[in-house]
Amino acid sequence: MCVRFKFSETVRERISILTGILQLLLALFGLTLICFSIYMKVRIESKMLLLESYSSGTLPYFLISVGCLMFVIHSFGAKISFDCSSVETRGRFRNVFVCFFVTLCVLSLIVMAAGCMCFAHMGIIQDSLHQGLYTALKMYKSDQGIKEAVDRLQLDFRCCASKTYRDWFHVSWISNKYINTEHEDIKKNMRDGELITDSVPFSCCSVMSPRPCIHNHVNDSKANNHYSDVTLYKDGCTGVLGRYFSDTVLTPAANTVFVAFGVEVLVIILFRYLQTSIISAWEEGDDAGPGDAFCMDGCSLLCCDGSDPNRYLRKRDRDAELAEDYDTSGEGGAGGAGGGAGGAGEGGGPGAGGEDDGAGSSEKKKKDQKSKGKEKQKSDKNKDGKNKKKSKDSPKKKPSPKSAKKGAKKASPKSKGGFKGKMGRKRK
Repeated sequence: MCVRFKFSETVRERISILTGILQLLLALFGLTLICFSIYMKVRIESKMLLLESYSSGTLPYFLISVGCLMFVIHSFGAKISFDCSSVETRGRFRNVFVCFFVTLCVLSLIVMAAGCMCFAHMGIIQDSLHQGLYTALKMYKSDQGIKEAVDRLQLDFRCCASKTYRDWFHVSWISNKYINTEHEDIKKNMRDGELITDSVPFSCCSVMSPRPCIHNHVNDSKANNHYSDVTLYKDGCTGVLGRYFSDTVLTPAANTVFVAFGVEVLVIILFRYLQTSIISAWEEGDDAGPGDAFCMDGCSLLCCDGSDPNRYLRKRDRDAELAEDYDTSGEGGAGGAGGGAGGAGEGGGPGAGGEDDGAGSSEKKKKDQKSKGKEKQKSDKNKDGKNKKKSKDSPKKKPSPKSAKKGAKKASPKSKGGFKGKMGRKRK
């Protein structure tokens, strides 16, 4: 993610619109998640008689809260994104960019937690169903509501008991008021005053069986001719109902939430690039000009631009150095003024201190002037060297024959004669 881009105003406008559309979709997903959570709560509560020690409102209420947060935050985010597409309206939200970016990051973590919670509740519901169904088998004979719920469950989902139909063989599911406890066959199967037999309710009968259902004395194969296999549902209701909740409620909810989490991450990345590009252009002094976009500050990898990626870091360092120089010069000037005021006073001590400060500032000025003079001399030397090179490199002009003739001095006959006369005089 450490990649920098150079975004123009056109690119920023398109990213703003795209981010706004995605946030509108996430806001609508928040409303959908609220409705789906209500449906989930109703479906789970319809089977609460078979769920032991399970809170039916934990997961739905959490998902409803997440849906409300997504609707509110992304509705506001869509407003920000669409306003950022125009230079005239983006300035009003410049101060809340960072706060909203952090809010999006926190919301994405909450959405991810909701998806993980949906997957975690698959195992929780499975355990609660096993415990609740085994308890319901024991209360089958005494509670009419549980009897209807168990029979309806076994008929609708084509299952029997909790894990297997043999679970009915270990519980007393027939009330004593409906049997003759004095009968010899009944007495054989009485244990602690309760009837335990190898029979199951009629709702366990498989409709796919080719022969009439045998649900009494299931293990007595001698009582039935050509009895090769049971005519009951072999799947337990715990596994069937757990798969139902998983396939129709929890898994779709978890997958949809994780898709929303992926869109959340995409929105966070786009909004971060948009935010940094807008702030960079604003710092450069042109809101409509190009600006650097990045996810993390200090990224060394730069895309779509051949300029130096560290130029802003160097600019920041130069600004800090200039600020320090300004502070030191301000302190020196203040010291000189203080020294002058001390010199005007009666005491010699403050005046001397002021003179020292003034001398220090004057020495500093002289040093600055000397350094400036040296720099000027260096620049003059460089200029002279350049001029000399130019003069050497330029071709020399040869004198024309006319000028040569004019420039040549001819000896006049008078001068020649005069010279001879002088020589003759000397000889004489």
